[in-house]
Amino acid sequence: MLFPGSEIYGAQESHDWCRALYSDLRDQQNWETLILKYYPETFEYEKAKEMMSKLRKLALRWWDPKRLGSSSQFRWLENHALPADLEGLLTTGHVPGHASIIVRGGKQPTVIAGDALLSRRHDARVLTMIPHNRKQFQQDRARILAMQARILPGHDLEFSTPPPEHGQAHALSQRVLLTRSRK
Repeated sequence: MLFPGSEIYGAQESHDWCRALYSDLRDQQNWETLILKYYPETFEYEKAKEMMSKLRKLALRWWDPKRLGSSSQFRWLENHALPADLEGLLTTGHVPGHASIIVRGGKQPTVIAGDALLSRRHDARVLTMIPHNRKQFQQDRARILAMQARILPGHDLEFSTPPPEHGQAHALSQRVLLTRSRK
């Protein structure tokens, strides 16, 4: 176990989805067909088959639910508040229920985007897993980029977004993000 005495915040939707996926990846005969339950857009991506094969190898080698911690340590974002100055933001990444975190305080908020935003400009060039849902991934990415914030992407250096024009883009992105996070 990596963090034996810690509370672990995450999205239960993501946790449960991943457990089911990793279970199906163990099926030697049918894993390539079963993966389509989780990534129905797989064949729309040029290198998806190669990436899925790498995911399977990684999962078979490293996935062990015991490494995650005891179930008593988990605090699901769907029904637990985060500590002060932190706001959970359910976004799409490689899995449904991917969680980004907004850290309040300081001059501007910091968005820990994770895999909802892989890099500042060229997500398609980042060779990692495909998104769970491409359309929702693109919408969430655009909403995060519309925020006036310091942004920590999943696979790039941090950067800050410029202030929105007339303050409207920021207000709109906040309404849309909060609406999405309540679903």
